[in-house]
Amino acid sequence: MAEVPVGVFPELGFQWDVAESEEYFDEVETSEKGSPQRTNVGDDIPLRRFKASTTLILGDEAAALRAFWRLTKGRTESFYFYPPDSWQETAVKVGTSDGVATTFVMPYKESTVTAAYDNDTGHPIAFAVTPGAGPNGEDELVIGAPLTAGHAVLVDIDGRARILGWFPQKSLGWGYIEAGEQPRVFVIEIWEIPAS
Repeated sequence: MAEVPVGVFPELGFQWDVAESEEYFDEVETSEKGSPQRTNVGDDIPLRRFKASTTLILGDEAAALRAFWRLTKGRTESFYFYPPDSWQETAVKVGTSDGVATTFVMPYKESTVTAAYDNDTGHPIAFAVTPGAGPNGEDELVIGAPLTAGHAVLVDIDGRARILGWFPQKSLGWGYIEAGEQPRVFVIEIWEIPAS
Protein backbone atom coordinates (compact mmCIF):
# COMPACT_ATOMS: atom_id res chain seq x y z
CA MET A 1 0.00 0.00 0.00
CA ALA A 2 1.31 3.45 -0.92
CA GLU A 3 2.88 5.47 1.86
CA VAL A 4 1.77 8.69 0.15
CA PRO A 5 -2.02 9.00 -0.16
CA VAL A 6 -3.27 9.24 -3.74
CA GLY A 7 -6.06 11.69 -2.93
CA VAL A 8 -9.00 12.60 -0.71
CA PHE A 9 -12.22 10.61 -0.56
CA PRO A 10 -14.77 12.80 -2.38
CA GLU A 11 -17.31 14.86 -0.48
CA LEU A 12 -20.41 13.62 -2.24
CA GLY A 13 -23.78 15.32 -2.18
CA PHE A 14 -25.80 12.55 -0.59
CA GLN A 15 -26.11 11.90 3.13
CA TRP A 16 -24.10 8.95 4.40
CA ASP A 17 -25.50 6.87 7.21
CA VAL A 18 -22.18 6.22 8.92
CA ALA A 19 -21.64 3.57 11.57
CA GLU A 20 -18.27 3.98 13.25
CA SER A 21 -16.51 1.26 15.21
CA GLU A 22 -13.15 1.11 16.94
CA GLU A 23 -10.65 -1.69 17.34
CA TYR A 24 -7.10 -2.01 18.55
CA PHE A 25 -4.52 -3.06 16.03
CA ASP A 26 -2.54 -5.95 17.43
CA GLU A 27 -0.21 -8.71 16.35
CA VAL A 28 -0.25 -12.33 17.48
CA GLU A 29 3.01 -14.10 18.23
CA THR A 30 3.40 -17.71 19.34
CA SER A 31 5.59 -18.34 22.37
CA GLU A 32 7.99 -21.26 22.73
CA LYS A 33 5.26 -23.17 24.59
CA GLY A 34 2.90 -22.70 21.66
CA SER A 35 0.44 -20.32 23.31
CA PRO A 36 -0.49 -17.16 21.38
CA GLN A 37 0.56 -13.80 22.81
CA ARG A 38 -1.11 -10.62 21.66
CA THR A 39 0.86 -7.41 21.43
CA ASN A 40 -0.74 -4.01 20.88
CA VAL A 41 0.92 -2.20 18.00
CA GLY A 42 1.47 1.53 18.28
CA ASP A 43 -0.46 3.71 20.68
CA ASP A 44 -3.27 2.81 23.01
CA ILE A 45 -5.60 4.67 20.65
CA PRO A 46 -8.06 2.42 18.81
CA LEU A 47 -8.24 2.47 15.02
CA ARG A 48 -11.52 3.47 13.48
CA ARG A 49 -13.52 1.65 10.85
CA PHE A 50 -16.32 3.36 8.95
CA LYS A 51 -19.21 1.64 7.21
CA ALA A 52 -21.37 3.90 5.12
CA SER A 53 -24.62 3.00 3.44
CA THR A 54 -27.01 4.92 1.27
CA THR A 55 -29.58 4.17 -1.38
CA LEU A 56 -28.43 3.58 -4.92
CA ILE A 57 -26.26 6.38 -6.30
CA LEU A 58 -26.46 7.64 -9.86
CA GLY A 59 -25.05 10.27 -12.18
CA ASP A 60 -22.21 12.55 -11.10
CA GLU A 61 -21.94 11.02 -7.61
CA ALA A 62 -21.54 7.51 -9.01
CA ALA A 63 -19.00 8.76 -11.55
CA ALA A 64 -16.97 10.53 -8.83
CA LEU A 65 -16.93 7.45 -6.62
CA ARG A 66 -16.04 5.17 -9.54
CA ALA A 67 -13.18 7.51 -10.55
CA PHE A 68 -11.85 7.57 -6.99
CA TRP A 69 -12.06 3.77 -6.70
CA ARG A 70 -10.00 3.52 -9.89
CA LEU A 71 -7.50 6.08 -8.57
CA THR A 72 -6.91 3.97 -5.46
CA LYS A 73 -6.87 0.77 -7.55
CA GLY A 74 -9.42 -0.66 -5.14
CA ARG A 75 -7.66 -1.53 -1.94
CA THR A 76 -4.13 -1.01 -3.30
CA GLU A 77 -3.54 2.67 -2.50
CA SER A 78 -4.16 4.70 0.65
CA PHE A 79 -6.11 7.96 0.77
CA TYR A 80 -7.28 10.69 3.11
CA PHE A 81 -10.79 10.53 4.56
CA TYR A 82 -12.67 13.09 6.63
CA PRO A 83 -15.23 11.34 8.87
CA PRO A 84 -18.50 13.27 9.05
CA ASP A 85 -18.43 13.81 12.82
CA SER A 86 -16.34 16.32 14.72
CA TRP A 87 -13.43 15.21 16.87
CA GLN A 88 -12.28 17.34 19.79
CA GLU A 89 -8.59 17.28 20.73
CA THR A 90 -6.16 19.38 22.74
CA ALA A 91 -2.48 20.12 22.19
CA VAL A 92 -2.47 18.98 18.55
CA LYS A 93 0.83 19.77 16.85
CA VAL A 94 0.18 21.45 13.50
CA GLY A 95 3.76 22.31 12.64
CA THR A 96 7.22 23.36 13.69
CA SER A 97 8.32 26.92 13.06
CA ASP A 98 11.22 27.68 10.75
CA GLY A 99 11.37 31.22 12.14
CA VAL A 100 9.62 32.65 9.06
CA ALA A 101 6.37 30.77 8.31
CA THR A 102 3.07 32.01 9.69
CA THR A 103 0.75 29.56 7.91
CA PHE A 104 0.33 25.91 8.92
CA VAL A 105 -1.90 23.27 7.34
CA MET A 106 -4.04 21.48 9.94
CA PRO A 107 -5.27 17.91 9.35
CA TYR A 108 -8.87 19.07 9.91
CA LYS A 109 -11.90 20.37 8.03
CA GLU A 110 -14.73 22.52 9.36
CA SER A 111 -12.66 23.18 12.45
CA THR A 112 -13.02 25.49 15.41
CA VAL A 113 -9.73 26.37 17.07
CA THR A 114 -10.19 27.50 20.66
CA ALA A 115 -6.51 28.11 21.46
CA ALA A 116 -3.11 28.18 19.79
CA TYR A 117 0.17 28.31 21.65
CA ASP A 118 3.92 27.87 21.48
CA ASN A 119 4.72 24.44 22.85
CA ASP A 120 8.20 25.45 23.96
CA THR A 121 7.21 28.56 25.93
CA GLY A 122 3.54 27.85 26.67
CA HIS A 123 2.67 31.36 25.45
CA PRO A 124 -0.63 31.85 23.59
CA ILE A 125 -0.45 32.77 19.91
CA ALA A 126 -2.70 35.22 18.03
CA PHE A 127 -4.29 33.27 15.16
CA ALA A 128 -6.96 33.04 12.49
CA VAL A 129 -8.29 29.98 10.63
CA THR A 130 -8.68 29.88 6.85
CA PRO A 131 -11.21 27.15 5.99
CA GLY A 132 -10.36 24.72 3.20
CA ALA A 133 -7.18 26.52 2.06
CA GLY A 134 -4.83 23.53 2.39
CA PRO A 135 -3.73 21.42 -0.60
CA ASN A 136 -6.26 18.67 0.22
CA GLY A 137 -9.04 20.95 1.46
CA GLU A 138 -7.69 21.12 5.02
CA ASP A 139 -8.10 24.23 7.14
CA GLU A 140 -5.06 26.43 7.63
CA LEU A 141 -3.91 28.15 10.81
CA VAL A 142 -2.44 31.63 10.29
CA ILE A 143 -0.52 32.99 13.27
CA GLY A 144 0.14 36.68 13.95
CA ALA A 145 3.95 36.46 13.92
CA PRO A 146 6.55 33.74 13.31
CA LEU A 147 7.71 31.73 16.29
CA THR A 148 11.33 31.01 17.14
CA ALA A 149 12.75 28.41 14.76
CA GLY A 150 12.27 24.90 16.09
CA HIS A 151 9.29 25.78 18.31
CA ALA A 152 6.14 23.68 17.79
CA VAL A 153 2.73 25.21 17.15
CA LEU A 154 -0.05 23.51 19.16
CA VAL A 155 -3.82 24.00 18.96
CA ASP A 156 -6.92 22.98 20.88
CA ILE A 157 -9.38 22.09 18.15
CA ASP A 158 -12.78 20.66 17.33
CA GLY A 159 -13.36 19.54 13.76
CA ARG A 160 -13.45 16.75 11.24
CA ALA A 161 -10.07 15.12 11.77
CA ARG A 162 -8.43 13.68 8.68
CA ILE A 163 -7.44 10.02 8.80
CA LEU A 164 -5.36 7.89 6.50
CA GLY A 165 -7.58 5.14 5.17
CA TRP A 166 -8.04 2.37 2.65
CA PHE A 167 -10.81 0.26 1.13
CA PRO A 168 -10.82 -3.27 2.62
CA GLN A 169 -13.31 -4.65 0.09
CA LYS A 170 -12.12 -6.30 -3.12
CA SER A 171 -14.81 -4.87 -5.35
CA LEU A 172 -17.14 -1.91 -5.64
CA GLY A 173 -20.36 -2.41 -7.52
CA TRP A 174 -23.85 -1.10 -7.94
CA GLY A 175 -26.72 -1.78 -10.27
CA TYR A 176 -29.53 0.17 -11.82
CA ILE A 177 -33.11 0.37 -10.64
CA GLU A 178 -35.57 -1.19 -13.04
CA ALA A 179 -39.13 0.09 -13.19
CA GLY A 180 -41.02 -0.92 -10.05
CA GLU A 181 -37.95 -2.07 -8.11
CA GLN A 182 -37.16 -0.86 -4.61
CA PRO A 183 -33.97 1.23 -4.27
CA ARG A 184 -31.03 -0.95 -3.34
CA VAL A 185 -28.66 -0.10 -0.52
CA PHE A 186 -25.10 0.78 -1.46
CA VAL A 187 -22.46 -0.03 1.19
CA ILE A 188 -18.81 0.99 1.37
CA GLU A 189 -16.23 0.56 4.12
CA ILE A 190 -13.16 2.64 4.97
CA TRP A 191 -10.59 1.41 7.47
CA GLU A 192 -8.06 3.61 9.21
CA ILE A 193 -4.38 2.78 8.65
CA PRO A 194 -2.26 2.74 11.82
CA ALA A 195 0.33 5.48 12.14
CA SER A 196 3.83 4.16 11.58
